Amino acid sequence: MRITALVIATLALATMVLAAEPVTELSASDLLSLARPTSGECYPTKPPANITDAPDELFTWAALGGQLTVRVPVPADGYYVVRSSILWGPWAQGRLGRFIMTAGADKFPNAYQGWYSTPPDPPYRMRELVWGIAHLSAPAVDLTFEPAGGGGRLMSLADLRLEPRAAEGLKPEELERKVLAAVVVTAGTEVDTGPAWALFDLKQQRGTEWTAFVPGAAKAPKIDGNLGDWQMDKAFVIDGSIVPERGWAAPGPESDADLSAQVAMSWDDKNLYLAAVVRDDLKTPHAENDAWGTPFGCDSLVVSIVPPGWLTLGGRSEGPAPLTVMYGLSYYSPGAPGRPLGADCSYAVTDTQDGYAIEAALSFASMGWKPAMVGDRFPLGLILVDVDPGKPGGKVFDQYGWNFGPGSTAGTGEARLMGAGAAAGEVIPERETLAPGAPIRYVGTIDAQGPVTLEAIEVVPLGGGAAVASFDLNRALPGAGRYRLWGQLPLPELPPGRYDLRMVWE
Repeated sequence: MRITALVIATLALATMVLAAEPVTELSASDLLSLARPTSGECYPTKPPANITDAPDELFTWAALGGQLTVRVPVPADGYYVVRSSILWGPWAQGRLGRFIMTAGADKFPNAYQGWYSTPPDPPYRMRELVWGIAHLSAPAVDLTFEPAGGGGRLMSLADLRLEPRAAEGLKPEELERKVLAAVVVTAGTEVDTGPAWALFDLKQQRGTEWTAFVPGAAKAPKIDGNLGDWQMDKAFVIDGSIVPERGWAAPGPESDADLSAQVAMSWDDKNLYLAAVVRDDLKTPHAENDAWGTPFGCDSLVVSIVPPGWLTLGGRSEGPAPLTVMYGLSYYSPGAPGRPLGADCSYAVTDTQDGYAIEAALSFASMGWKPAMVGDRFPLGLILVDVDPGKPGGKVFDQYGWNFGPGSTAGTGEARLMGAGAAAGEVIPERETLAPGAPIRYVGTIDAQGPVTLEAIEVVPLGGGAAVASFDLNRALPGAGRYRLWGQLPLPELPPGRYDLRMVWE
């Protein structure tokens, strides 16, 4: 397709029809499609249930520093008030934070931020935020968001709006705030935009040092504490070597004999499986006569998982999911029962010569979604706990935290469920119910263990099945790393229903 234009913008200008009045309003799904973060992740979320008259969807950026840029269509040169309807709530680690908006060298005067100190009632609400006033140049400007301190990481917007404003009555600093056009093409230039709708972009974000690749299970293991059917030679190690590159020790164990472990994981569509061989010179079980309390009160391997919103709020949702799921795989004496883990989860412990072995099946339904599929990812951390009441003070308690660091929105690294190939990723479409013949926009990430080629993206029924459409990409990923992708596909006529997108690898 070839067009003649005075100006060319990007995806938004290629696909968005502006209203007759010179007003631009980007919805949460528009922001999801247009967002270009240098770090962190963008995903759709549902507003908290206690908010009345809330929008159906919010755009959320989980920032890890860096910046997020949105290219916003501008109907005509002029002054505009830039507004958003924002989610206002707790300002804490992993929750809402403080963000500013800039455009080139210009900083808008107001900021997004949550509250801290005494919480209001209700704890969350929608608020109107005026970022500021500036002169914007058609056809589009780049507006950039960045964290501005505080303790939070999340920014949640329902929209981003440009409302025209006359120059009369503006303050001097507002008159001087002028944002140049992001893209300009000489009048009459013919530009080849490629096939209508079919758009794809890919950018490497970082390495895979904070990704735990979890292989599929050839057969579901029997959860009995016997690890003979596990390939423990491929397990990862939890000991002093993980500090500070892959975790922490607080307080640190005396030696590997005091506390260390080898841990392996696998998965199928129902469960995440875990096997661990723990070295512990003084095993302390849960007291049989006491009710089960915190797993940090006895020897334990604690599995910490943060259910991701794109799974727990999507078509595979199992209902409301907690912010964090923690499974306490606590050591228990032979013949005694283990800690109750909840429905569809189980674990077993057996004694070894210098410690104990653990085997567990943790259901994805208990984490908030099912079935699991190749490419699913979720923040995952392990805490190895050692309680030795018989030792002198200062040596009674020690622990290791594995996979805790700057790997994801939850302050931990992530697990990626792998198939047979060297790479896997998720593709998040802007909606699950697809209109026949309409384009579908998507975002996603890929974790690659080495060079690999993304052959195609397929449209499949929600939950898996045979593809109903396929789009060739043949995009080579040059090497190991985390990649972010976004784009848009022209959908053929499809039967009514709910669909998902799936990657096909060489």
